[in-house]
Amino acid sequence: MTIPEHLQDLKDVLPPTFHFGYATAAAQVEGGWNADGKGPSIWDTFAHTPGKVKDATDDPVNEKGLQYYSNLVDELLKNGITPFVTLFHWDIPQAVKHWITYNEPGVYTLAGYAAGVHAPARSSNRELNEEGDSSTEPFIQGGTIGITLHGNNSEPWDEDDPLDTGDYPESMRKQLGERLPRFTEEEASLVRGSSDFYGMNSYTTFFVRHRDGPADINDHSGNIDKLDTNKQGKERGPASDTYWLRTCPWGFRKLLNWIWARYHVPICITENGTTAKGETEPSEEVLNDKFRIEFFEGYIEALARAVKEDGVDIRTYFAWTFTDNWEWAAGYTDRFGVTFVDFNSAEKKRYPKRSATVIKDLFTYMIKGKQTSIG
Repeated sequence: MTIPEHLQDLKDVLPPTFHFGYATAAAQVEGGWNADGKGPSIWDTFAHTPGKVKDATDDPVNEKGLQYYSNLVDELLKNGITPFVTLFHWDIPQAVKHWITYNEPGVYTLAGYAAGVHAPARSSNRELNEEGDSSTEPFIQGGTIGITLHGNNSEPWDEDDPLDTGDYPESMRKQLGERLPRFTEEEASLVRGSSDFYGMNSYTTFFVRHRDGPADINDHSGNIDKLDTNKQGKERGPASDTYWLRTCPWGFRKLLNWIWARYHVPICITENGTTAKGETEPSEEVLNDKFRIEFFEGYIEALARAVKEDGVDIRTYFAWTFTDNWEWAAGYTDRFGVTFVDFNSAEKKRYPKRSATVIKDLFTYMIKGKQTSIG
């Protein structure tokens, strides 16, 4: 590709050790839910019988399942691809050197255990769910390497209005009270500064203002309204095919700076991507995916300028995602992939989109030591 003129000053701004690639999740792309002795996950159960969860068992480890991931890691390494693996509850293969303990614990707990709209469909509202007890489940087990949090930027609706502590923020304690566990000083010292990097899934920016009425039972952000325009009528960005997602690279750069100033640890972007309207068949227009290309160009530029001009330490960028997938409660309707998948065909035929090449070319240009030219 020809590097756009406004990006040509960003050559070699990223270090040779910078990693770029794609993020995905096993449940969203692998299929084969019952192959080789694999048991159904809570999402398999949730998808087929809403609100029901398979009972916990003490079955032995699925050796074929372990071998599958061992083979997958070996194949990635053989092809020069460095895997970054997210743990939820699993084993640790020695060949993987980069680990993330949990992916978006805030989304998992809110959607799965407060609102009950994601698996395992528990709800703090007893009228919606009579089975679970969100005051005690789940207890999130600790990790030792890093964690990925969902982090969309928030901007004040009215601009004229005036972590690392080892504990939950005071606003969370005020909202959730004794539903949050209390840490001993020893536990707090283990949490404080324990992450080697800040892993972040970030997609968009919202304008926010205080809500005058009572907070929703699932509120976790301080009783605020999230808006598409601010007081002056400024829109946050172009709309995608996903109701909450708009292109806002300006907010992404501000968020990177805020995280760096607050925590001052290396930042790993572990998810960033978008859907686009009208992607129902692999037409020439869909495969050219102009909207997605503009999204990635904007966000990758924001990342590169945060490094070059603001001094932010960013180590990775993983786009969401390399192929259209099963997008949780949205099913197959939200297409985030840089590869179009025909889900109606028996072989699930794939069609590459131009955005995949654009991502590769941009990072090849921006990472020092990569061999590339302007056009």
